[in-house]
Amino acid sequence: MPGEANSHARAVAAFARLANAPGQSSIGGPAALSRAAGLPQSSGYRAAGQAEAAGLLVRDTEGVYRAGPAAIRIGLSALGFGDLSYFAEPILVETRYSVGATACLAVLAGDKLKVGPWSTGRGRDYVRPGPLYHWHGERPRGGPVTAMLTVAGDEARRHRFRLVPLCEREGRIACLTAILPAGMVRLPEAHERALTLACERFASVTS
Repeated sequence: MPGEANSHARAVAAFARLANAPGQSSIGGPAALSRAAGLPQSSGYRAAGQAEAAGLLVRDTEGVYRAGPAAIRIGLSALGFGDLSYFAEPILVETRYSVGATACLAVLAGDKLKVGPWSTGRGRDYVRPGPLYHWHGERPRGGPVTAMLTVAGDEARRHRFRLVPLCEREGRIACLTAILPAGMVRLPEAHERALTLACERFASVTS
């Protein structure tokens, strides 16, 4: 029926706007999420609760919204790496602790690096990444690379990444990455080893 179809279309549009809002800035609480998504507060609260219940949104240790496990599976599946999503969370948390920096799973597709999911801690050494970065230079096929990248749509934000390739499919490269704290140009040797070990864990559970 037309009315039911319109209701479904509105619901899908609302969830899409909610899912995109956390990537734009650090948003905590359903009221702020509703404003960022441009939704009325009443429907925004309801949709945010439903999105959390469905695993499309979660809140991190600081109460800030980020994509939930269901959204991550959908996104990684669209890029051809859906199998990585099932093991990403525990490996990223462990990597963040062992490396002492924000740990991310990212996919290099063409001239863009798509970031997510990630694990970040508290304090100035932990960087909250943007959802998309401009890529230029060497592609990480032969081994780890370090690159200073600019957030797409926010040229003032630049982060230094240490990327280790996990696998390549249809021209896209999935990487385990660490975002180096400001002023750091390379990972300490012990942290580099920890990043390599984390990549081996990914390989062991996806092979």
